[in-house]
Amino acid sequence: MNPLNKEWQILKQAILFFTRIPLSCKSTYHASDTMHAIRYLPLIGLLVGLWASAVFVLFHYIFSSEISIFFSMISTIILTGAIHEDGFADFCDSLGGMTPESRLRIMKDPNIGAFGVIALLGILSGKYLFLIHIDSYHLPWVLVSGHVLSRFFILFFMLFLPYAGKPETSKSLSLVETIHIKNICIATVITILTIFVLPYDVLVSIPLLILIILLLFFYYRKSIGGYTGDYLGAAQQITELLHYLSLIVYFKYQ
Repeated sequence: MNPLNKEWQILKQAILFFTRIPLSCKSTYHASDTMHAIRYLPLIGLLVGLWASAVFVLFHYIFSSEISIFFSMISTIILTGAIHEDGFADFCDSLGGMTPESRLRIMKDPNIGAFGVIALLGILSGKYLFLIHIDSYHLPWVLVSGHVLSRFFILFFMLFLPYAGKPETSKSLSLVETIHIKNICIATVITILTIFVLPYDVLVSIPLLILIILLLFFYYRKSIGGYTGDYLGAAQQITELLHYLSLIVYFKYQ
């Protein structure tokens, strides 16, 4: 297969898995396409961030920033199918487990528990509260950078931790069971290029994001001995939230 066509197939697989964008499924996909799809996670973040920014700007012509942010958040949930929010809820439900086995079992339960409901309310409320404290002039690039960086940093877990779930019950194992340095390099290049065209202010959150990823790394290793798709979703949500918080502090003391 032509290399460009091959990359397009891999990109389509990433879009189909991480979003609800209705692409044609007539092409034949191979297992390797799914395994390599993680290289485009930052690009998926870019698409989601641009979508969130476009919705915010469009609604801001008519409504206040608060209302526009609300619709922007709803639009990203619809676009992604709440894949990361769902993972965060399952992760928080698993906190009630006393052993790695019980935590993994809880995360496979299709029902959401009290911890999960509270976690969803908290993470969504937190994003909204943080975003309304950022000037509307900055919000478009803040949203883009938040979605890109949060998806890039979760590659850290895929690279340095083993998969902790059961292969036969995993929805996402084929995405990450084979991590090649090429995939990480492509994801890094996409992230760097995105940051390069954004205001340099985006860099202020990176030290905090690295710190939280390291803390989560040690917790994940102790909690279940690795990661699952739900743990990756939780990391994405937490880093996105902290990115916004970092910029609030930065703009306050700038």
